[in-house]
Amino acid sequence: MDFFHWQMDYIFFFYGLAFLLLAVVCYFLRKDAEGGPEWRWLAFFGAAHGLNEWLDMVAVTFVDGLAFAAVRLFVMAVSFFFLFEFGRRSLKGPAGALPWPRICAALLLFAAAGGFYGLNGLNAGLRYCLGLSGGLLSCLALYQAAAGKKQELRLPLLAAGAGIGLYAIATGLVVPASGFLLARWVNFGSFAGLFGFPVQLLRGVLAVWIACAAWTYLLNLDIAEAAGSPHSERKKKIGQLVIAVSLLGVLAGWALTGYLSRWSMKDLAGYSFSQTNVLHQRLEGVLSGVEQTAATMSGSPWIAPTFRARSAADLEKANSVLDRYCSLNEMSVCYLLDAKGVTIASSNRAAPDSFVGKSYAFRPYFKAAMDGKTGRYFALGVTSGERGYYAGAPVRDGAGKITGVVAVKKAMELLSEDFQAFSYMFLTSPEGIIFLSSQKDLLFRSLWPLEEKQRAELAASKQFGTLSFDHLLPKKPENGAMLNYQGADYFGTSFEVGNEGWLLFSFSGLGLLHSARLLGILITAVFCLLVLTSFLMLIESETKRETAEKLLKLKEEVKTLSGIVPICASCKKIRDDKGYWDRVETYVSKHTEARFSHGLCPDCVKKIYPDYAEDKNKE
Repeated sequence: MDFFHWQMDYIFFFYGLAFLLLAVVCYFLRKDAEGGPEWRWLAFFGAAHGLNEWLDMVAVTFVDGLAFAAVRLFVMAVSFFFLFEFGRRSLKGPAGALPWPRICAALLLFAAAGGFYGLNGLNAGLRYCLGLSGGLLSCLALYQAAAGKKQELRLPLLAAGAGIGLYAIATGLVVPASGFLLARWVNFGSFAGLFGFPVQLLRGVLAVWIACAAWTYLLNLDIAEAAGSPHSERKKKIGQLVIAVSLLGVLAGWALTGYLSRWSMKDLAGYSFSQTNVLHQRLEGVLSGVEQTAATMSGSPWIAPTFRARSAADLEKANSVLDRYCSLNEMSVCYLLDAKGVTIASSNRAAPDSFVGKSYAFRPYFKAAMDGKTGRYFALGVTSGERGYYAGAPVRDGAGKITGVVAVKKAMELLSEDFQAFSYMFLTSPEGIIFLSSQKDLLFRSLWPLEEKQRAELAASKQFGTLSFDHLLPKKPENGAMLNYQGADYFGTSFEVGNEGWLLFSFSGLGLLHSARLLGILITAVFCLLVLTSFLMLIESETKRETAEKLLKLKEEVKTLSGIVPICASCKKIRDDKGYWDRVETYVSKHTEARFSHGLCPDCVKKIYPDYAEDKNKE
């Protein structure tokens, strides 16, 4: 299904194109034999439903909304009404067309009941009442119209009827998921899960089938009306060629759209990587500066004595070092922790939220530094309430024993401004908690689901304060993979920050991909339009040739019988241009379409059969 998920725009494209072609064909069929199907209503259905499918294409390409969904639902309802009317008006019963008012009231009331389950429920109700019933009525109407027709006309009508019947089932029973009737069990999701492809693909194929059957009927009808004219045969061949070329063009357009998609994805991946990498390098530089500041201060000769004597003079020297490094390196706070984790000196000692006297023995950066390592830690400050990156470095005495820790905090608020340049950029903990974000309302939420044990450990650690485990994504996103967030698709890029599992994620919009696919669809649409235009021009040319030949033939006939015609004064034979003498009826038959039947005028009857003429007069 992942393949079809990214092909839905093209599926809706050729789906809608087929119905628009059906509308054009039915427009030319509207002058079909009196008493036959009401083709104009099927033309209205094709035009409205083709438009509806193209609106669906727009919805899957761009972010859909409630208002746009309502517009699409309205257009769909109108199209199904036209389909129902085609079936109702075309299906002839003993008393003519089926009665509309009573049927209408019952169906619309039933469809409206689906509205209690939202737009999806109303959608299902309309499909049940108008889509399914209208399609089945249309199927029966076409089967009825095929009865008594010649084989070349009956078979296309039967094929079109079968296609509409199957389409009625596919569009009228497989509906959006909702609580309305069968929609709980028979819906888009259950169909795709059972068959492995979306129902829209099946509907699109059936739409192509119906359009081709109607097209074939139109071509055969033209031949039947022309009584074997060679021009009609040529028109049929041209029409069949147009169908074949159009189908091949749609398939080639699908392949072209796929190629453009792959090409655009490479560009999108490169762009997303470069943009995310800029922030990644900036972040790594900042974190490295914090760690270097802590490491440099830990080796200062004015720091180590503070942990031994803790005299006022040593504390003053230590504070001067802390102040200087904090100012020069643009750190938020620099402070010293004794072996028990209690702050004995701090650059914010005069601030209301001073760290002096506070214990941070529970912090992992302190524990790591006491083990002789560089401590690194992202957290929400328990004293300041600000997000920061903490680094701790061990302080050793002359014998190499660790006597305390130099700790440095860099507030992350300034880095948050860098995140604002992106639509969706996140710095997450190894567990998936969002620590920095371009969307402030998403801070301290989980990006992907967490197990109960992880939730309890994070809550106990006090690392992020109050957390929301309402995850944004169904699973952890992979680097270079597509993901869906709030109904929209994005391209995901990630970089590892540091060596403790922290990740920098970016979600890039698919505008470039959609533009490339739209280009492929437009090229295909233009190609099909050119093919159809060429067909109409060729048909027009054939029609003009046929008309010209008829006029030429008529002109020759008129010319032959015009002017002075040599005729014998005695026997009344006529001399042709070759010198032969023919009887009048023979001459006229040769040079015109006229044929003669023989009889006797009253004067000749008297002359040849006088007795019969006298008896006739007595009567």
